[in-house]
This record gives sequence, structure tokens and C-alpha cells, in this order.
Amino acid sequence: MISNELFTSEQDTPLLSSGSRTLTRASFWQEVRRLEGLLRPMDPPPEGFIIINETDPLRFFTSLFALWDLGLKVSLPTEDFVKGIKDYGFYRSSLSFDGDEPRLTQVRGSVSMPGLDRGDMILFSSGSTGAQKGIMHLRENLLENAMAVNEVLGLASYSSITMLKPYLVSAISHFLVHYISGSHLRFLDLGELEAIDSYYDEDNACGIVGSPVHLMMAASKTSASRKPALFFSSGDFIYSSSIKRILGKFPGAVFYKAYGLAELAGRFFINRIDSGTPEAGMDALGGNIPGTSYAVREGQIYASSDYLFSGYLIGEDFVPATREHPTGDLVKQEGGRLVLSGRLSDEIKVGGNKISLKYIESQASSVLKDDIVVVIAQPHELLGNLICMVLYTQHRDKSRNGLMKQLREVLRSHELPHYYYYIDELPYTQSMKVDRKEIARNLKSLDPIE
Repeated sequence: MISNELFTSEQDTPLLSSGSRTLTRASFWQEVRRLEGLLRPMDPPPEGFIIINETDPLRFFTSLFALWDLGLKVSLPTEDFVKGIKDYGFYRSSLSFDGDEPRLTQVRGSVSMPGLDRGDMILFSSGSTGAQKGIMHLRENLLENAMAVNEVLGLASYSSITMLKPYLVSAISHFLVHYISGSHLRFLDLGELEAIDSYYDEDNACGIVGSPVHLMMAASKTSASRKPALFFSSGDFIYSSSIKRILGKFPGAVFYKAYGLAELAGRFFINRIDSGTPEAGMDALGGNIPGTSYAVREGQIYASSDYLFSGYLIGEDFVPATREHPTGDLVKQEGGRLVLSGRLSDEIKVGGNKISLKYIESQASSVLKDDIVVVIAQPHELLGNLICMVLYTQHRDKSRNGLMKQLREVLRSHELPHYYYYIDELPYTQSMKVDRKEIARNLKSLDPIE
């Protein structure tokens, strides 16, 4: 149950907005109680997971809190998961809406999967592998992680805009941190981004939270006369060159670079960056939040946490978590700081040399002064792999030789890409990470840079 002093409120201050609708803290809880009253007579089975099949932020979060407060098990699927819903058997009901009225639909009759007692919440993610996996948590993991993040941030009563989908772990974490800190989170659809300046008419210091792509898009559409107080990055890696460009346009803002994993209920490392932070400090991961510890073995981060997940649900199998979670993320020590250098799944061999595609991307981004540089590998029978770089069409004035000359400033000979391509529009996953698999599938259809 979550009925305690922290999660009840009579305050009439804004909490959650989407479009023209806003819930204050008081009206948020009024709606939570209304939904609880309607859901109780429906007698949802306590042993099965209930999937929230709703993407409207106001309905999603009030439904989530109502189910939490009723002590029920909750699953938060991605859109891809909903499409393949028939293939899973660990839930009993789907929660959707008919107008303002909640509707519970039984979708499966069996919940015989082992491991269901390990948690009361499932976050779904495709992760870097592209394979659907459920991440089993206790709801307290998410709440305690958000409280630890809020302790590190030390912020009170601010407002932020996000373009994340509400069912993603990043969005849930952001919402909980905003709730705990007495702040206001506004969900903005990507299609409304052109109108972002109007949000600053109400609060000229409104910040931006979300994936690196969201932050860069929002910063480009926000007038320089606006004064956003903060940018909070989550999800994929953001390069120091991108942070510098954002802070160059908004020098009074503070940039929070967060490293997090769905397996750890949200954030893990947070680095506070402002206009006076040296570039080496912008690349660093920052400090780990309370309730967490880590070790680095053979360059990989192993994470331990009070908020660690219970295990994975992959298809109909449950895989318990280990005490120390191997994150798959690789780091280097630079000047006493931890700096991300890639992922295990990102390392390849070229002519016998081991290289990281993420490292090449970060170096290329800095020298080309471009926020979006995508580097992928194509297998080769002799060299092991060929490196391909994909750039926006804004680089049409560059030649292959010109690009290689610039890249030689920061890359060794075996790290230089072999092929270069233009792309008109990058494909993204639903969490706004660049969809590298989609690019690789369509590489032959792109325009080569001669």
C-alpha cells in the first residue's frame, strides 16, 4: 500500500499536465480514490498482474497509483508488448478506459509462471538487445529510488516538460521525483514541439527532462530569450559536445546527466553540470546515489542496490537477478572520474583491433560539432567488421576525404570509418533512442558520401 503521509495531499498546486488539462495534487488524489472505488467491485484477481493499457499521462498515473494503493500487481507494457500480448501468460487483466470509466478485461486464465512472488510490478523493455523482457520489481524500489534521486538533486518546487511516453521507466522515475519534490511535470507530445515556447509564458524557468534526443530537439525549438532552469538527461548516452551547445544557448541552466537502468528502478549515477564545468567533467558519470554501490571489473560496471530488480521475465521463463548486476556498460578512469566508453554489445573487432562504436560516435560528435552521429558495424570475412558512419544531410557539403581528415584528429587509423552515408531522418525507438538495427537493415538504401 502507498497510503502514507508522502502520498496523500490536499495541496492545490499543479502536479501533472497533459495538453490543456492539469491535475493538482489534491485533484490527482481525488481521481485516484474515484478509480479505486470503481475498481474494487470489479474484484480483480490479486495473484495476477494487471496491464495498464493506457498511454494518456493523466489516466496512466492515476490508474497506476490506484492499483498500487489497492495492493495489486501491475505490469507496464511498451507498445510493442501490447501488440504481442497473446504470447504471455503471467497476467489476468487489462485495464483500459471507456470515456472516464475504467474497464477491466480478463485476458488470460493462467498465472502459473514461477517467480511471480518475486515482485509486484513488471517494467517492460526491449533494452539494447531488441528482445522483449520483463523486469520484475517491488513498487517500493521505484519509490525509494526516486527519493534517493531527489535527495541528490536538492531541488524544490520546479516545473519541467517531458516528451517521454508515460509507461517508460524514465517517465515514471521523473514523475515520482517531481511528486516527492513538490514539483510540476508537463507531458508534451512530440507533434506539439513547435509550440514549446508557449509553455514558458506560464513559467519562464520551466526545465526539460527526457532522452538526449528529446533535450536536443526541445533546446533547438526553445527561443534563446527563454530561461530554462534545468535539463535532465536520461536513457541513452549524451556527449559533452551536445551539453556544451545546450548550455551555450542557455548559460544559466543546470544540466543533470543521469545514468540509469530499468533493472535498478531508475537512476544510479547523477552528474551536475553548469556553464563553468570543464569538458572533462561533462563526460564523467558523476556520483552514485544513496542506496547504491558499484564495482568495475575488466572495464564493466557491476551494480548493487537496495533498488535492484528481482529478475527477468523472458517469454514464459523467469531468470532471477544476481546480487551484483552486470550492466553491460564499459567505463574508463580519466582524471579520477568514471567515463562511459561503450557497451559490451557495442565492442567489435576490426583487423584484430578491439574498438567501441560508442567511442567513435562520441569522438566524431565532438570534432564534427554534430549532436547526432551514428556508427554501426557490418561483418567482413577478412577484417572482422567494416565501420559505417551515418550523418544527417546537413553534412552534404562534406566529402569522404574531408570527413576522414577531421576524424583523424581524434581517432586512430583502425578506428576510422570505412564508409559514410547521408540520412534524411533517423529512425527512433519508442523511448527515443536511435534505432541502429533499423539503420543497418536499410543501409544499402542510403546515399553514400563519395
